[in-house]
Amino acid sequence: MNELLAANTAKEQKGPRLSKPADAGKDAADEQGRSKNGSAAGEWSESDDVYWGHQLDRASALLTKSGVGRWTTQMVVDLLMENVVSMVDAEPFVHHPETRTAVLNFSHAILRNKYHSTVDQVENTIKPFKYEVEIEPHEWNKARKRSATLIDNEIRLCRQALLKIRSSTPKRQLQHAVQFVKSTEKRGLDPLSVQAEITRRHAEQSTEPDSAAAEPEGSAAAPSEAARSDVDELGYAQYSPRLLRQAQQVLMVQDRLAILHLRRKALASSTCASPDNKRFCPETFLDVVAEKLAYNAVLFINYELLQDFFFQFPRELDSNLYYGKTLQQTREFASQNPHIGQQLKLLERRQRLEVVMGRLNDLVRQQAATEHRGRGRGRRSSNSSPSHRNPFPGL
Repeated sequence: MNELLAANTAKEQKGPRLSKPADAGKDAADEQGRSKNGSAAGEWSESDDVYWGHQLDRASALLTKSGVGRWTTQMVVDLLMENVVSMVDAEPFVHHPETRTAVLNFSHAILRNKYHSTVDQVENTIKPFKYEVEIEPHEWNKARKRSATLIDNEIRLCRQALLKIRSSTPKRQLQHAVQFVKSTEKRGLDPLSVQAEITRRHAEQSTEPDSAAAEPEGSAAAPSEAARSDVDELGYAQYSPRLLRQAQQVLMVQDRLAILHLRRKALASSTCASPDNKRFCPETFLDVVAEKLAYNAVLFINYELLQDFFFQFPRELDSNLYYGKTLQQTREFASQNPHIGQQLKLLERRQRLEVVMGRLNDLVRQQAATEHRGRGRGRRSSNSSPSHRNPFPGL
C-alpha cells in the first residue's frame, strides 16, 4: 500500500517538463483567470482548498474501493495453502500420497467455505472510510514518520538509478543525448522518431550519388517538409536508441527526485504537523487511511477465517489419520513409510523371539522341576533301603 501511495503522489505531481505546450497554455489561461479574480499567481486560495480537499477525499474513496477485502483475504488464503503444501511435501507426509491429497483437499475446502463471507465482512467493515476518516494526533505523527521514511527510501533508489546510468555511459555522450531529448520534447516530438528520421536522411544522402544515375528523377519518396524542418533545426547528431532511452530515464529520474525533495520538505514543515492540514500532506493522510484499512482487514480476517481454520484443521487431520481406523489400517498406513515399516518388521521379529524365548524358558523350568522331583524320590528310596540298618543288632 505504501508503494501505491508513493506512485499516486508522483502521478498527481508531475514535473513541468512532461507537460505539453497545450497544457502550458491552459495553465497560463488559468493563471490569467486567477489574476482577474484578484488573487496573485502562486498564492493559495479557497478554490485550491476545495479542489485538493475533493481530490484527497476521492483518493481515499478509491483506495477503500480498490478491493482491499478481496486482496487481503486472497493473500492470507494463498499463504495458508503455501504453508500446508510445504508441510505435506516434507516428512512424514511425503511417504503417504493418499493422505497428502486428503489434507490438501480438506484444507482447500475449509478455506473455500469461509472465503466469500470473510471478503464480504472485511468490505463491509472498511466501507465507512469512503466517506469519513477520523484521525488521532498520535496516528498522524506515526504516519508522518512512515511517509518521511518512504520518501527517503525513494530518494535513495532514484540516486542509485542515476549512478547506475551514469556509470555505464560516457559522461559527454550522456550530456549531449540529454540536451537532444530536451530539445525534441520542447518541440513536442518523440526523440526516438526524430533520431530515426535523422538516420534515414543520412542513409539517403549516402546513397544519393549512386542512385541518381540509375533511378529516374522524382521516383524516390521524399519526407514531409515538416519533418525535414524539425530535423534541420535539431541538427544531425547521431545517437543510438539505447543512449536516447538512458537520457530519457535520466530526465525522468531527475524530475522525480525534484518532486520527492519538494514533498520531503513539505512533510518536515510545521504545516504538516496537524491533521487539520491534511490537504497539504496527502502522503500522510493516505498512509493513515491505509493503516486503518490494513488494521480492520487483519482484525476480521483473523476472526472470520483464521480462527475457524485453526479450529477445524487439526480435527480434520485427526479424523483422517486416527479416528475410525482399524489396527490393520493403522499398520498399513505406518508401513508406507520405509523407515517405520522397517522398525515394525524388527518389532514383529522381536515379539516372535520373545514368544520363543518364553516357551524355551518354560521348557527349561519344566525340565528343572522334573529333575528336582527325580532327585527327591532317589533320596527317599535310599533312606528306606537295608544298607542303612545297624550291622550289629545285638549291641
